[in-house]
Amino acid sequence: AAHRWWRPVVGTLAVLAGSMFAGLLVLCVGFVGGVVANRPEGRDGAPTFGAIGDTALVLVFLAVATPVVLLAARWIQARPAGTVSSVVGRLRLGWLAICVLLAVPPVALTLLGGLALLAATSAPTESSGEAWVGWGAFLAAMAMLVVLVPLQAAAEEYVCRGWLLQAVGVFVRNPWLAIVPQALVFAAAHG
Repeated sequence: AAHRWWRPVVGTLAVLAGSMFAGLLVLCVGFVGGVVANRPEGRDGAPTFGAIGDTALVLVFLAVATPVVLLAARWIQARPAGTVSSVVGRLRLGWLAICVLLAVPPVALTLLGGLALLAATSAPTESSGEAWVGWGAFLAAMAMLVVLVPLQAAAEEYVCRGWLLQAVGVFVRNPWLAIVPQALVFAAAHG
């Protein structure tokens, strides 16, 4: 009942601007924090936190799009924020659990197969610059990835398959005309 033709257009502009603003705010906080902590400068002249810290900063930069999308749905489109997650108006945890359970075996098989192939063909050597970093650095990197990658991936899903799909979908009858633009944006965002 609250739908108006302009809400998806204004909302999309707000999502783009809000996500960039929130992301730049994250980078500014990181920059100021790096200066205050007297971190060394990277090649771009900005303070660097090392591979793990810089990766964490980029993941948070992308992850902040999720609250922007949810707020745009609520404030601009005047609908429950959960409707960006699914047609039932909330995240469907049972369905998510089923999908995770179905995804774990193929992902594990792919990772183990890749490791086996690497071991069988050419194990990294110290002279190639691919030496083992040790358990401390490995576990710190894995902890950061386990915490932040789901947030970053959720932001991509909310922006592309949540927001863009629905924003275009309200203007077209054929679902493919909504699916293709968001798929192209999603693919372009991944190089």
